[in-house]
Amino acid sequence: MLSNDDLVVWERDGEVVSMAAVVRRTPWSSSVAYVYTPPPLRRRGYASAVVAELSQRELDAGQSWCSLFTDADNPTSNHIYTEIGYEPRCDFRHLTLTW
Repeated sequence: MLSNDDLVVWERDGEVVSMAAVVRRTPWSSSVAYVYTPPPLRRRGYASAVVAELSQRELDAGQSWCSLFTDADNPTSNHIYTEIGYEPRCDFRHLTLTW
């Protein structure tokens, strides 16, 4: 990810405060993941800033749209992502089949 510039870190006063990465691309889209801010630095807008910046970079590079997965039970991240322009599209379920 580093060699492709796909991992982005957000810094403040020389300290890394948040990160996000592009984990896959298609000819039309990019998928953002690995969004993380250390617990003591949360609720300051760092994750919003890094996801917005990375998503805009991908759109400016010619992608038609960006996607990301979020926990449907996490109102904080869901609010953040809709504030920066993401729209909920569908829900996913992970099932394990055994026989």
